Amino acid sequence: DVTRTRLQLQVTQHKYKNFTNAITTLYKEEGIKGYFLGMSPTLIGIVIYSGISFCIYFSSKEVFGHESYKQHFFFGSLAGILGQFCSYPLDVVRKRIQAEGFVEKVSDFKSRHEKLALTNQIGYFKEIYKFEGIRGFFKGFSMNVIKAPIGAGIVHS
Repeated sequence: DVTRTRLQLQVTQHKYKNFTNAITTLYKEEGIKGYFLGMSPTLIGIVIYSGISFCIYFSSKEVFGHESYKQHFFFGSLAGILGQFCSYPLDVVRKRIQAEGFVEKVSDFKSRHEKLALTNQIGYFKEIYKFEGIRGFFKGFSMNVIKAPIGAGIVHS
């Protein structure tokens, strides 16, 4: 996921030629831990998403019955979008951790507002909230409004 994120961030300069070059360069420059940047918010986000989406889906099944395919799809979609909404801030933090310092190497943008020593995800949460407010945690969420309900609706149908 780190290599995919960084390949997507290459704007004006290309540090990596292709996926294979990205994997080998990442290992040479950052070691094995470079592959696991953002792992903590990813795992926490998976737990939150799964817990909320399954809880909503199965609770709605008990209350409303889910008699038809349309009901399965509707409540599955609702569960997926609410799970995504609750876990999305962790996705933003994960991407920020993965982009840290790399963005400056390949574009004119900055990956951070200040050069604070951010050593964990709590620091990233604080920085995003300080400079961007609550809205900063939901940048790019609109695409998930399209993607998440369809995927979750299909899974639960």
